[in-house]
Amino acid sequence: MPPINVTLLLTAALASATGPMLALLPATAAGAPPAATAAISIDDGVRRIEAGDTVRYRIIARGDDQTQAATVRLTVPTGLRDVRADGAAQTGDTLSWPAPAARQTSSYTAAATLDGAAAPGDLAATACLQGVAAPVACATDLDLVAAPGRGPGWAWLGSAFFGLLAAVGALWLNKKIRPELLTPANAHLIYSDGQPGGAPSA
Repeated sequence: MPPINVTLLLTAALASATGPMLALLPATAAGAPPAATAAISIDDGVRRIEAGDTVRYRIIARGDDQTQAATVRLTVPTGLRDVRADGAAQTGDTLSWPAPAARQTSSYTAAATLDGAAAPGDLAATACLQGVAAPVACATDLDLVAAPGRGPGWAWLGSAFFGLLAAVGALWLNKKIRPELLTPANAHLIYSDGQPGGAPSA
């Protein structure tokens, strides 16, 4: 009987056991790239706005295998006017850009001005990675529209005017009728006939 090659037997056994085990490992362990995950964010950098303010939205989107034919869409909230967005197609209150490719990230910007007639409350702008049938991912930026400030009314202006007039009048009267200090030089002026005691002259 020929001698048994132990090294050859161990190599064959290891090879037969490793093959089925490799088949059970996930694809990432076998060297395949990790699956892409779609994501999107939107932010204008503020939380409180007033009429006449300009909001500037920045959208960051990351694509995946489901977004090859998708678009990035921003729904412009009611109350914003003069909408401006480079490279976007606008349909009604929706702005659209081409979505980034899988495992790619793109940035998009849009600006608008808050109308003076906008009602106080929450202003929500929503951005989505819109797939062929449904959104893949969405995010919302929320701002608080402040109530318009009230300017000074006529009553307040009238009160301020008459208060100032009264102060000026008091200063003028104080200078006009300010009493003169009594001194030996002007003491005789307090007697109408020039004699102390007010005794009648002979």
